Amino acid sequence: MAKDPAVLLYTNDFLSGTYTMTDEQVGKFIRLLCYQHQKGKLTEKDMQSICKGYDEDVYAKFQLIDGFYINKRMYEEAEKRSKFTESRRNNASAKHMLKHMGNHMENENENINENKNRNVLIYPSSEFQNLWEEWIDYKKEEHRDKYKSTKTEQKAIDNLVKLSAGDYKIAEEIVNNSIANKYKGLFKPIHNTQKQAPKNKMEQYQDWIQNAKDYINGKNNTSETDNTIKRLSL
Repeated sequence: MAKDPAVLLYTNDFLSGTYTMTDEQVGKFIRLLCYQHQKGKLTEKDMQSICKGYDEDVYAKFQLIDGFYINKRMYEEAEKRSKFTESRRNNASAKHMLKHMGNHMENENENINENKNRNVLIYPSSEFQNLWEEWIDYKKEEHRDKYKSTKTEQKAIDNLVKLSAGDYKIAEEIVNNSIANKYKGLFKPIHNTQKQAPKNKMEQYQDWIQNAKDYINGKNNTSETDNTIKRLSL
């Protein structure tokens, strides 16, 4: 029996799962996945041959079971595909086969259309993804607004990561600030860190005069005002 030549690849999950990997590591990972699909499981020699040594990030994608390396997701998807293919192969009736193949093609078309409409977005972490979905809900409810395309939405996500320097806590502060101020875009909170310039002698003198007047009128009987009166008396 010929080996199944194909398996489903969920591109959104793959992009999210390899976001922190280098291009070279992604290349190693996809080759190992393809090799596992054909062999069923990988040996240490297989891993070393493709990785050219030990690569911690790539190895972390596989589980070591009974001396063999297995990527759980690839194993599950291959099993689903195998069961689906086997169920179609066991249909003896041509009429029965034709009917269900028609239904299958409809399902495949629905899946294709669904995948076309699905946003393929990349988040640095699941926390960022949850925060971003909160921001999307706010834009929709408060402004009846949404990003026109996946490309523009990804640019906005990248901008949030840049504004927060990849720090989730800062990103959360930015989103909460923008929501609280009913902004349509994302803006960092403005923290007033400027120190007040020291007053010149004329301004100090005017403050002393005003404090003295307040003291006489009983509006400001504080120790600071008493000291002001004493200085004015000198």
